[in-house]
Amino acid sequence: MPLAGGPGFFLTCSGPTTCAALSNSVLPPPHRHEAQLAITTDGGTTWNTAFVPLNATKFACSDSEHCVVGGDGTFLSTSDGGATWTKASAPAVGWPWNMTCQSDGSCLAVFLLTKTHPGEIEALSSTNWGVTWTATAPMSPPSLGPIVYSSCPDATHCTLVSVGGPSTRPFEITTTDDAGASWHVSAPPAGWSNMPTAVACATGTDCWIAMSSYAGGNAPYDDPVIESTTDGGATWTPSALPATTGLELPTP
Repeated sequence: MPLAGGPGFFLTCSGPTTCAALSNSVLPPPHRHEAQLAITTDGGTTWNTAFVPLNATKFACSDSEHCVVGGDGTFLSTSDGGATWTKASAPAVGWPWNMTCQSDGSCLAVFLLTKTHPGEIEALSSTNWGVTWTATAPMSPPSLGPIVYSSCPDATHCTLVSVGGPSTRPFEITTTDDAGASWHVSAPPAGWSNMPTAVACATGTDCWIAMSSYAGGNAPYDDPVIESTTDGGATWTPSALPATTGLELPTP
């Protein structure tokens, strides 16, 4: 892949053969404060590259032409694969935590620890591939721990999972199904392990959460489990895992 190494690297795919990669590269002038974008439409055989005039923390591409990148209170969008970029009209919220865009031009950006509402969750939505954005009302996050895992499968749904800890501090799951207009907080089902390690949602109703047991301090992460839902979290089913999975995290 024709990207220089840098402090941040992101990859997203909008189809089986169409993917985009973004690298915040350490480059000499005049590109020192720019990122690099590479897009393939043939499964990685060839890549088209472009410079992005922004050190970005998140990006999303709905196809090989439409991409949005987000940095510190700034969004840039392109409709020609990165040949030209347009600065978006958006509230100066901060650094996006998660961002997704769909083929109809709808986009969702989720923020934590925002500039305008420190310590709260806030979302921005767009209907034109990130050219303009509208802010939703901020929400106070769960009190048990910081949110570290997130998955937003489309511009309407998003799932956030907070850090757990010892058995007295189980983690929480925060979801939205209306692009951040409202958020719903729930505890995990009884009997679940207490430390989440990953979350991934394929659709607004199909999600997986990986977790382990953690006793706190220098104790290791044990007993890895993956639970899946097909009804947006109303019910969960454990996945069958081999005896040795490698899913445990190392001792902290």
